[in-house]
Amino acid sequence: MLAEQFHERTGQFVEVVEHHVANERQLLTDLTIDEQTQLAALLRRLLLSLGDTGHPMADD
Repeated sequence: MLAEQFHERTGQFVEVVEHHVANERQLLTDLTIDEQTQLAALLRRLLLSLGDTGHPMADD
């Protein structure tokens, strides 16, 4: 029974994440490449100001 609950909740989580990612993609399609680059830089700056140490892929 516990395993069934775990699988059910995991499935719900995956659905929510997929919907969220699709929504973000839709929002970004209205931005130009330059605007997307600027947004990424601003979000990176925000994360760093909040104490994020940076992701190893951030320099790519």
